Amino acid sequence: MIAGARAGDTQAFQMLVKRYEQQVYRAAYFILRDPDEAEEVAQEAFMRGYKTIKNFKQDQPFRPWILRIAVNQALTAVRKLKRRREISVESPSVVPSDYDIDEALIDKDRADTLIAALNQMQERERVVIYLRYFMDLSEKELAQYLKCAQGTAKSRLHRSLAKLREIVIDQYPQLLEERT
Repeated sequence: MIAGARAGDTQAFQMLVKRYEQQVYRAAYFILRDPDEAEEVAQEAFMRGYKTIKNFKQDQPFRPWILRIAVNQALTAVRKLKRRREISVESPSVVPSDYDIDEALIDKDRADTLIAALNQMQERERVVIYLRYFMDLSEKELAQYLKCAQGTAKSRLHRSLAKLREIVIDQYPQLLEERT
């Protein structure tokens, strides 16, 4: 597929879009927290990917490459949106229907608290956590995304998690109390 897309085959690129569209949308949504903006950014990311596919190194995995484009597009959109309005701190509401309502409320409260803590972090710290834990990138893929050695990626992730832990302990101790 990738070789075909690099050669200009639009159907091959369309197959890549189908394969990665949900992941690209999720990456944009985790950063933007707005479904419409995330959809627009995902489309822009694939358009940019299509224009620059010839620069893609075929021996590298495609997912970190397209996610880097999506995250960069989303971060650019955040900066533009911040100029226009304040971004919502709302967390996604993904609660299975068989949950007890009290459990659902507690889970939503924890998710809201976690998102609020993440939003206090620098973009580069937040993105590393999103990609590793929300997008389920392996450490190897994270290193490819960051264009660094796997040990360096692991170290950046460790520092970001330590910063998140510090924010939660300082500002949201109730989140930790509820777990015990």
